[in-house]
Amino acid sequence: EVIAVSQKSANQLKGIAERNDARFDITIIPTGVNPPPTVSNAKVMAFRRDFGIEPEDEVVTYYGRLGQEKNLAMLIPTIEKVLEKRPHAKLMFGGDWEYRSELEKLAFESSARDRIVFIGCYNHDDIGVLNAVSKVFAFPSLTDTQGLVVTEAAYGGLPIVLCDPLAPAAFEEDGNGLTALDDPDDFANKIVRILSDKELYDRYSARSRELAAGLTEKAQTEK
Repeated sequence: EVIAVSQKSANQLKGIAERNDARFDITIIPTGVNPPPTVSNAKVMAFRRDFGIEPEDEVVTYYGRLGQEKNLAMLIPTIEKVLEKRPHAKLMFGGDWEYRSELEKLAFESSARDRIVFIGCYNHDDIGVLNAVSKVFAFPSLTDTQGLVVTEAAYGGLPIVLCDPLAPAAFEEDGNGLTALDDPDDFANKIVRILSDKELYDRYSARSRELAAGLTEKAQTEK
């Protein structure tokens, strides 16, 4: 018996088995992720003040490692298009890595440069703050086999827009978010659709919390 951490990982293993004329059973058990600590309103307000995030801002967030393989550059033309219909939208990058400097260069050259913020490194205990100031979690990666940050975002009740629905465990198509093409126009349209429909937003938010609640470290270890 082989345990895979996601449907995407299982598909990859099945492909390896077929190419090598091997046979084995696969069970999918996603990695457990515990909820981030609860944060105070004072800490959230201080974060907003430090990074210029206004109460009316509709923050589209990605946090995690800023690597080129995460397809993050696509989010910059995406936020340009979102702003055409949602003028209070803002793109927030949380985290650091080798691709940050290139993303900052692309952001500076963008017509949306005043609506893009980089917060740099953050502690795991700060994830609750990032979720609290955000409206939608954007996950454009096509290479991840788990996408554990999606579960962390789901704990915060964030609707999810992503390109690859087979990797994250805390994602359900039209349950707590939408799958977009690897295309800024389509990705932006999915974000705008969620931000423009309160009933849909609230349903996705509630479902995100439900999905994440079943994916704790204890629950997944028991499986």
